[in-house]
Amino acid sequence: MTAPTTTPTSQPADDWWLRAACRGSVNPDMFFPTQGRPEPERVELCQRCPVRADCLREGLDTGSKGIWGGTTERQRRKLKETIPPQR
Repeated sequence: MTAPTTTPTSQPADDWWLRAACRGSVNPDMFFPTQGRPEPERVELCQRCPVRADCLREGLDTGSKGIWGGTTERQRRKLKETIPPQR
């Protein structure tokens, strides 16, 4: 199974995703696990990424599938439950 092409839908003026640690250096399939928890390599790469917060925000804002900002879809759902709604 091939992972979908992932380009953030909301690109800030500075195009944060161009500076992502995963961009062009790893197989994008590793960020779209078919089952289970993410492998440590994914999380480790995200931990040292300079734009992790921007990536996480993208995943939270868009509900995108896969690993974003070092978090799984399940982890982001739990995060959203703890974030108070914006007024």
